[in-house]
Amino acid sequence: MDKRLLVEQFDTLIKSFDDEVDEIIYHYTSARGLQEIIEKSELHLSNVAFLNDKTECDLLHQVLENVEFTNLHVKGYASNYSGAFSKDSTHIISFTTKRDSLEQYLAYGRYCVGFKSKNLIKFPFRLSKCLYLPESVKTWLVKKEKDPNWNGSLLKDKKDWKDYAAYILLATAGRKFKNKHFENENEVRLIGISSPKIIYENSPQMYEKQPPIHYRWSPRYEIPIPYVKFFIEENSTLQEDKDTGSNTIQEMKRKRLLREQEKTRELLPIAEIILGPGQHEVEAKSAFEILLNDKGYKGVVVTLSDIPYR
Repeated sequence: MDKRLLVEQFDTLIKSFDDEVDEIIYHYTSARGLQEIIEKSELHLSNVAFLNDKTECDLLHQVLENVEFTNLHVKGYASNYSGAFSKDSTHIISFTTKRDSLEQYLAYGRYCVGFKSKNLIKFPFRLSKCLYLPESVKTWLVKKEKDPNWNGSLLKDKKDWKDYAAYILLATAGRKFKNKHFENENEVRLIGISSPKIIYENSPQMYEKQPPIHYRWSPRYEIPIPYVKFFIEENSTLQEDKDTGSNTIQEMKRKRLLREQEKTRELLPIAEIILGPGQHEVEAKSAFEILLNDKGYKGVVVTLSDIPYR
């Protein structure tokens, strides 16, 4: 058997679960948040347990009760669904397709940062458009369970591989499905998976490609909030160095963190910045223009919102 071709067919199936996103998407943040994005060329993805939707990643059971799956691998997982993935491994940063939105400014911060979405698609991170209605999620699932890539020439008889693909499909659906009260946000989310609890302790290499987990102090909750970092490393098209010495879980985690620290960041794909309504607009615009140019973000235009909100 050609193992390389089998892996390629499996990867093609998993990529079929991704959404096509090729537009400018917007992240709303504070002045301090924007400063850190520009200075560090990083985006921070928070653990889903600390997002503002208390039902985050907890709604899929509403859909599965009403879907008749024809794909036996998906049907098997769906029939025993009790949360098809570990939520404590899921980290998210939110974007929206809404540009210069008063609702978003009031909820999340005065600065609207536009990103070229296609440049945010980088393994092992994934972009996903949120769905807000059970019928929409059901339609999406039925379409994906029937994708022809399930029947790749080498994949079609691989039960274990297809069972794992079914797990990933349900996990993807669970991360897409968001409470209907947030529908106006038009959310597109960047998702990163990193497991704090290592299930397969004898195979630490399974986790080597996951980003390290960091922690920031939350004045709101007065607890440490877990997050992972997204960045684009220089020469990111080159093959990753292979780790041949991670014999223990802690050694694997240590090496993973060291590799992240050593990588040089490229500039993030910032397309534009809109400064929302508020005080000291002229000074804020000037400050971020200077910061952008100083950090190499030449050509990124900072404009003032025309929303007449006092």
